[in-house]
Amino acid sequence: MIFSNISKLAIKAVAYLASQHASDVKASLLDISTAIDANTHTLGKVLQTLVKAGIIRSTKGPLGGFSLSSDQMNLSIIKIVEAVEENFSISSCVLGFKKCSHKNPCSVHHDYLAAKKVIDAMLFTKTIGSLKEPVKSIHLN
Repeated sequence: MIFSNISKLAIKAVAYLASQHASDVKASLLDISTAIDANTHTLGKVLQTLVKAGIIRSTKGPLGGFSLSSDQMNLSIIKIVEAVEENFSISSCVLGFKKCSHKNPCSVHHDYLAAKKVIDAMLFTKTIGSLKEPVKSIHLN
């Protein structure tokens, strides 16, 4: 399983908001776009999707912007991916073959199973709040 560019963008945007959570400051579209080096138009659409899915908050007005509630900080990372990926499937073939299965495996099927278990555990057990730590020490590109 490889994340789409939209999923990566969504995760980076939410990671940025998680890093700002303690300051209780709302981030503007431009703030987020600058911090993660993203196109504002595309990012705006992704943020709207995340708001509609209840992953992040949006407040209108001069003191408005995007932020995360404490409850949202406790959501699992998989919620971000599911919000922006229409047909997201954790069990799909890593190489993209439609008929790959245990009975009809692709060339990397069995090797990928071990990695998939680690990825599954990360996506379902790590929370949005856990995304804030690396943001302090690495650039989000």
